[in-house]
Amino acid sequence: MKFFSRLIKFFVVFSVVMTFSVADDMMTLSGVIDKSREQEILVQKILKNYIMVGTNNRYNNPEERLKNNILEFEKNINALDEFATNKAAFNNIENIIINWDKIKVILAKPKSIKIAKKLRINIDEMSVLTKETTKLYTIQTGVVLGVFIDAAASLGVNSQKMAMLYLLKAWNTYDVEAEKQMKIAIKSFEESMKILIVSKLNTPEMTKSLDVVQKNFLYFKIMDELDSSSIPTLIYKKSDIILKDTKSLAALYSKSVIVN
Repeated sequence: MKFFSRLIKFFVVFSVVMTFSVADDMMTLSGVIDKSREQEILVQKILKNYIMVGTNNRYNNPEERLKNNILEFEKNINALDEFATNKAAFNNIENIIINWDKIKVILAKPKSIKIAKKLRINIDEMSVLTKETTKLYTIQTGVVLGVFIDAAASLGVNSQKMAMLYLLKAWNTYDVEAEKQMKIAIKSFEESMKILIVSKLNTPEMTKSLDVVQKNFLYFKIMDELDSSSIPTLIYKKSDIILKDTKSLAALYSKSVIVN
């Protein structure tokens, strides 16, 4: 009887340990997904703040923000590198490190329109890689958990991309490819909004927040339709407001999905 009693106790303790281990793994995975989404945002922020510094626009201290963006991006690279446990993740982070080394060289040079154009090419490549990182990890959580949170996160990424492209126009570095990317970013933003607006998870707080995001988004759409580049500071400010609201939305959807 004592043997069986001890055996039962062993399995109870083992089950508890395994439960906490699984919970820790999920928390770790959740943290890595947050970092990969943040990388998607940061890569757009880096070029956005680079352009602000290059155009001598000192609103909200873009030079200091650029330094912080770079430090945070590198910190996240190290965290994602440590977490990589399969071939796809290893290849992804290796390509990111190679591309990041190229970007750092460009960022260290004196800022100019010519350098900004070159930087944009590398940022576009990095944007594809960071999106791939997010996909690698979010696929492990299942479709239900990801769809609304991903849509909210996508709003944040596109808010920074639209602002960055608008600032390029203000710096006379806009071209056919940049115009095409702006159309894609606007369309992607609208598609994400459609997903969230009809969500059955929406609370009055979420609906109110979505309304605010939609109103701020209209500045980007109207300025693009008017082909205007006369208010870079306002666009910069609106992009930060949208990002803050969409991060809050993503957290609310995450909490709502878990509860339901």
